[in-house]
Amino acid sequence: MKASKDKTVYKLVVRTLFSKELVTSFQASLIHIGKEYYSDLISDNDGYISIGLHSFKKMEDADIMARGWGEIVVKCTIPKGAHYYAGEFLIIDGNGARKSYASDRIRYDEIVADYSIVRTC
Repeated sequence: MKASKDKTVYKLVVRTLFSKELVTSFQASLIHIGKEYYSDLISDNDGYISIGLHSFKKMEDADIMARGWGEIVVKCTIPKGAHYYAGEFLIIDGNGARKSYASDRIRYDEIVADYSIVRTC
């Protein structure tokens, strides 16, 4: 799909041990608040998004995961005109899947929750 307007979403990040910079939780990609990032957006034959910028639709869903993993929640924007897929993340907490997106563009707007613990990535 193509975003007809800006979409507010939420991403998890962590701080690096020595530099205290923000990096994405799974790929350890360096990010900066206020900047927009780009990615390929690739889906395999089973509908699984193998490449893209993954995010949560709802703050409360990102918050559950961030609390459990000691991470930071960043409010982000999938900009108007970006391509995206809507889907679900499975979270092992007994409450099932959570709504999510994978997009080809995202802007990191502001930290909205910080449960960070020191990581060595």
